Amino acid sequence: MNEVYLYITNLNYIHENEDMIKSFILPLDLEKAKRYKMQDDYLRKLASSYLIKKYTGKDPLYYNQYGKPYKKNICFNVSHSGNYIVLAVSNKEIGIDIEILKDYGLDFVHKILNEDEIKLLDTYHFINFWTAKEAIIKSLGETFPKDIKTLIIKTFDGINEYNNELFYLKQLSLSESWTF
Repeated sequence: MNEVYLYITNLNYIHENEDMIKSFILPLDLEKAKRYKMQDDYLRKLASSYLIKKYTGKDPLYYNQYGKPYKKNICFNVSHSGNYIVLAVSNKEIGIDIEILKDYGLDFVHKILNEDEIKLLDTYHFINFWTAKEAIIKSLGETFPKDIKTLIIKTFDGINEYNNELFYLKQLSLSESWTF
């Protein structure tokens, strides 16, 4: 049985508990976080490291050829946008994406969606397609394909196929301004 657990935090919590989090995460993760020049990026790295260690255990992290972190006996994926950071944990490969709902502009939309998906924009927001595509690519641990339009989203709550693999998508809303 495939189980999925979602853990969400925000930058305010991380900022208020920064000392505790710095003592909890691995020294290597703290050093990586300190490399960020922007305070919010530093806090996002702290948050990601904290969530991963807290909810996936102390086993070491490994990285695939694209830089996606993984552990040997548990699957997880992290996403952040604005003030929110979300960790998805599962017993099978998983990808997650969280985004602020905003206007991305038509040029960007045409780079990401194929013509059939563009026709559906009257019914669905562009961001639903974007988060679905990103979650699938992240579950594979890959970088975005040069032509992301080849990944066709047929449903946001069900099975989609990409490169002869099946992916289950579930669209969730954090609020009226956020989707993942």
